[in-house]
Amino acid sequence: MYERPYNTEEIKKNYPDKADFLMNDPVHRWRAETGIELIHKEPTLEEQKRIWRNWLEMTDDMKEESDRKSLQLFDKDNESNNQEIMKSWSEVDFKKRTPERTCPLGGKLSTNAGRFSWVVRRGSGLLRRCRGRVETR
Repeated sequence: MYERPYNTEEIKKNYPDKADFLMNDPVHRWRAETGIELIHKEPTLEEQKRIWRNWLEMTDDMKEESDRKSLQLFDKDNESNNQEIMKSWSEVDFKKRTPERTCPLGGKLSTNAGRFSWVVRRGSGLLRRCRGRVETR
């Protein structure tokens, strides 16, 4: 179910220390004035996913209006903007989580463009590779 973004009064009430900044930001001001979601970079991955899910719940008319504003502000529609933002989150998440990954066979970790693999050597030959891809949740 769609949850409209906070209006101006709710922003002032819920974010008194950030209200001036938020109301001077064209994205947050537009969202507050229209009650329509607009995809933009959020401070956390969880919040980023929340606004995308919320955007998906909007009516087609709301999505069209949001896309018009997105094109004006970001030179891309909301879906393209979300894909680009999520790629940046995936890179950050991968860098943060990579050391925690383990291969069930042991081995040396190597990474390439978001993919990871471990090379496990036994004696002089390559025994096996464990491969995977970092998942974003």
